[in-house]
Amino acid sequence: MTLTQKTHFNPCFWTALWNKNYYQNFIANRENELKCRNQKILTLNLKANKIIDSKTENVFFEKHTGLTDVTQKEIVDYCKKYFPEKTDYFENEEKYKDIHLVIDFENHFSILEDSFSNVFKLIRDKKIYDIAEKTELSHFVFTHLYRSPLHINKLIKDFTENDGSKLETFLHIKHNVLGNFENLKNYIIPIFSKEWTVLESKRYIPIGDNPIIHHKDNLFVTISPYLIIKIGKKTVKPEQICKYSKLSYFQYHSLLKLIITSSYNEIVADDKNLLEKIQKSKHFKNQVNKIKNKDHPYYK
Repeated sequence: MTLTQKTHFNPCFWTALWNKNYYQNFIANRENELKCRNQKILTLNLKANKIIDSKTENVFFEKHTGLTDVTQKEIVDYCKKYFPEKTDYFENEEKYKDIHLVIDFENHFSILEDSFSNVFKLIRDKKIYDIAEKTELSHFVFTHLYRSPLHINKLIKDFTENDGSKLETFLHIKHNVLGNFENLKNYIIPIFSKEWTVLESKRYIPIGDNPIIHHKDNLFVTISPYLIIKIGKKTVKPEQICKYSKLSYFQYHSLLKLIITSSYNEIVADDKNLLEKIQKSKHFKNQVNKIKNKDHPYYK
């Protein structure tokens, strides 16, 4: 099995939609003729302050985040915390003395990605048909928030600074979050139960490091280059699935500002003129200075 060297927090099959040709083929159900990982896009890099020709497999990733080494020490330390009755066995069993394994946790997120068919259905149909679809989309929103570097890196740091390890972090995610139905349900319900508005844009929307942006008690979820979901703070009845509206000129430019101010590495688009306008904006220049000074939650 090939280990995942690049942990893509925005999956390539999704980022590929920001290539305009790929998007049109996707809408026409012809995307299988194209390779999602090799789609050409432009990336506005905040650290270099440059617009760079790139492709989907080379954006929105961190190296080795999903990999962790496992030795006897990690196994024994984990058992001491959670399974003390097993500690002696793993400490003294000869076959574990020189053990050295590598866990690739990216595969756990990849399995979850396979279930997100309704994300693509929403992109094509621009409609959420029933409670089941809204539930799956809520699952998508939560999982994507959880897998972001802002969250995963902080979680790893918290565990390692409290006598834990990267292994313990991943096992916590697997057994207490993503693989625990009751806990997962409790995370998803607060997202599902809020008022949703599907907003269609006639203007092309770029995608940043954080496609799900928290702002003033609202979540703004970038679904495609022409579609977002606004999840408000108002709680609604389950049968109130969502509302529909058009993204106005004012809302579009407010969204661009949020995309700029929530990004810390790159903003991706298939529109050089748009990226040049963003690069010249005062919001982008302020964000570049913040990144230089590491004044962003990513660095904290």
